[in-house]
Formats: sequence, structure tokens, C-alpha cells
Amino acid sequence: MKDYNEVSFTLDKSAAKLLQESGKDLLLSTAEFDITIPNKSIVELIGTSGLELVVSLAEHKDKGFSKHHSETTFTSPMITIRGPQEAKNILLEISLKLMEATKDIRKAGVYAEAQGVTTNAWSYKLAGMKAADKKHISFQITQFGTYTIAEHARSFDDLTAHWAKDEIEVIAAHGLMRGKDSIHTFKPNEVITQAEFATLLDRLTNNEKTWEQRIAEPGARKPITREEMVVMLTRALKIDLSHSSASLGFKDEAYISQDAKTAVVYAVSKGLIKGTTDNKLDPAGTLTRAQAALVLYRVIHEQ
Repeated sequence: MKDYNEVSFTLDKSAAKLLQESGKDLLLSTAEFDITIPNKSIVELIGTSGLELVVSLAEHKDKGFSKHHSETTFTSPMITIRGPQEAKNILLEISLKLMEATKDIRKAGVYAEAQGVTTNAWSYKLAGMKAADKKHISFQITQFGTYTIAEHARSFDDLTAHWAKDEIEVIAAHGLMRGKDSIHTFKPNEVITQAEFATLLDRLTNNEKTWEQRIAEPGARKPITREEMVVMLTRALKIDLSHSSASLGFKDEAYISQDAKTAVVYAVSKGLIKGTTDNKLDPAGTLTRAQAALVLYRVIHEQ
């Protein structure tokens, strides 16, 4: 890997203005990373001397870090991006090349280095988009800083022979679901409540609602049904359901609540939920933690 130490990409004000007026994006491409500056962000990067973006790329001194009895391994170099201090509403699209040592790209996510600390402290940001070649992960940033890709390995003692072990471990790698009663146990067959599923969606969408707020909501402790889960999911993802209407063909389709029908149609069409072996949807059935993990797994691979 080639290190890039404080490489500046610059355009004078007149050239930056012409680029902005063209309506085109700006792509900065190297063997190790790509940075796309959407046209609407160009104006935010224009400082006193024109458009300027300072980028550095460096290898990690350590292979990774340990946290909560799990291992996180860096799978890309760290990229640092700086720009005009006055820039506020930035949006940059980054693509980082993965190292050959990456074991399972599904468990790799984007991490940001905490600012204002003396030692490396990384926090998970998002899953990122996996390229078809499985050699790159792309993501968007809205603030300058240092970013990297890392692969998180998380396992639980009670999943050894469970049918959803693989999907649960991927979801846990992204911090969407955690152990229950202990950091070592997942409790895959326990029924999930409305508040618990709402919290999972908060993590998925970076909603800042707290557990205290969720548990105080009406019906929070009630086991969530399959159709309620789908309605909550489509609302959290802000899915446009105006064109979602079709016959599903399930034997118990008539038992799907009218208010949930369009959400269910969407979820089935995207493969987020599936029927039972006897061709029933079971809309009033409850949801286990393993089943919730499977839905979230399908969501992050659909996006």
C-alpha cells in the first residue's frame, strides 16, 4: 500500500465556480481510494483560495482492537480528510480498498476516529456499501475526520447449532443486536417486544431515541407481531408505499390488517419476510430474536 501524506487537491475559485455551474460531480481517484464530491457540496469546499481538500492515507500501527470480549481487525488503511474550517453542510462519498486479509466482508463496517483524544479510539458508524468485486467499501461522510474499515468478529455461546447463527453474527458485528442477560448469550428463541424492535431500528437508522423513551411508549412491553414489525420497519426506513399493492397468494392473506397490507406487500416483494412452509404469512404471530436478526440481515443486504 502506498501512503499519502498530506496530499492537497485544489482548484482556484474561477475553476471551482465553473465546475459548480456545470452541474457535474468531481471524482478524485487513486489506487487505494476514491473520493466523489457531489456537485452540491462543491460550494461548501470553496475557501479563501478556492476549492481545497487535504487527504492523507496511512497504515494502522496495530492490527485492530478488542472490546466487549470481541475482536475488531482493521481491513483498510485509515484515511484522513480535511477541508475549509467554515465548511458546514458537506457530503463526500468515499470508497476504500480492502486489504487481502479481509475474511468476511459482511462483517466489515466503517469506523471513525474519535476527535480530541490522545489515543486511537474508533467508533462504529455504518455498514457501508459493499462493491460487487468485494474489494471495496463505499460510504458517505458529513464531516471531516479520519475513517477506516474494520471487520468485527462477535460470537455467542448459545448459537453453536442454531439455524440463524451466521446471520446473527453478521448483525452483531454491526452492533445492531447484542447479547441478552450476558455478553456471552444471545437468547435466539426469546420473543422480542415492541420496544426492543424499535430500539433495533433506532440503531439501524441512527435514531437518537433512548431505551427509556422506547419503554415508556404504549404497548412497549407487548410482544411484537410479524405485521407490526413490518409496519415499524417500513416507517423507520421511510419507504414510499404508494405503489405497493398486489395479491400475495398466502393462505391467510385475509388476516393481514388493512393498515399493514401495503407494508407487508413491500416487505414480501423485497424478500425481507417470507411465508411459512405451509404457505402462510402468520401476520399475528410473534417474532423471536433470531427472526428479528434475520430481517435486519436482509435489510442491510438489500440497501
